[in-house]
Amino acid sequence: MYQGKKVRLRAYSQQDVDNALRQVNDYDSVRMSASGIILPATYDDEARWIGQQTAMGHGEYQFAIETLEGRYVGGCGVHKIDWKNRVGQIGILIGDARMRGHGYGSDAIRALCRVGFGEMNLNKLSLTVMSENEAAIRCYGACGFTIEGMLRQEVWREDAYHDLAAMGLLRDEWRGGRER
Repeated sequence: MYQGKKVRLRAYSQQDVDNALRQVNDYDSVRMSASGIILPATYDDEARWIGQQTAMGHGEYQFAIETLEGRYVGGCGVHKIDWKNRVGQIGILIGDARMRGHGYGSDAIRALCRVGFGEMNLNKLSLTVMSENEAAIRCYGACGFTIEGMLRQEVWREDAYHDLAAMGLLRDEWRGGRER
């Protein structure tokens, strides 16, 4: 539905369950992106979650990411939308390590920004990312996001506390930098 140079953001379908389940159950893929307790999902869990994704959502809009050739790459979305202040949080998971580092994530983020700013009329998109996830921070930075602060010792993972970098992109910054 929303297309970039390398990927397309589209609605989830039941055909995505196996790929999505494999990615959310890959500890190395989610350890740097999920802030809660990482527990394995069952096929029924993932099928139920995908079945709940709808354009008629209540402030959460999720998309499957696929290459222009139709290969499932991961998922992304805008969630926790504050309609009064026009702020939404974004998230993305490229769960197949072989697909990372090829520009699919940054292309998906740029397409997601078009949804958030150009369709939803949001003024700001924000996110948090584990501070040691340098590849993700570089990717978000290349898409125009700025580190706004550090949430110290915000996440408990692997027997230690970790900081989260808070990042944001304003609509005017996005308008001014669309040629990126």
